[in-house]
Amino acid sequence: MICSSESGQQHESEECVMFGPAPVPYVLPDGMPAKPRNLIFRCETSGHTQTLILRNGGMLWFKDYWWYDKKSEEETAWELLPSPTEADWRRFRAKLEELKIWDSEGASEPQDVIDGGYINFSLFFGFADRRIRFRGRLNEGAWREYEDEEGNETGEFDRMFHKIARAFERLTGREWFYE
Repeated sequence: MICSSESGQQHESEECVMFGPAPVPYVLPDGMPAKPRNLIFRCETSGHTQTLILRNGGMLWFKDYWWYDKKSEEETAWELLPSPTEADWRRFRAKLEELKIWDSEGASEPQDVIDGGYINFSLFFGFADRRIRFRGRLNEGAWREYEDEEGNETGEFDRMFHKIARAFERLTGREWFYE
């Protein structure tokens, strides 16, 4: 039997129980638009807001606002980020497809505060072939897998949302404050 190790190397063995077959990465089909026409990603907690938008002919702009900066959010300057390459956009779109974001029902309202509070978020993608919009609230500690009182796993969208945030980090080189 051909098996894969943790590093992805394939080898012949009679014991493949621990690692299973190597995962096949999603490959974005040729012709599928990789760069969105519109994009907004906004996260806020008490006292801190981060916003990423695609505007002005496809340029990425980032704003990092802290309430204690003694200026309003409107007075906080936007920062122009370096433009991602076509390959970067293709990896980003492939991640969205791999996560099946288009099939998601979005966030459910958190029942209890975990690790200090909530993250309010807005997420919008507008590609030539698809668009999606999410708004909601997540527990700040929702990156962990946890269960409800009956032992049912909760937070499926929460985990997907954090994978999307990590894809934004790879695309922009910016770390999001709740990660």
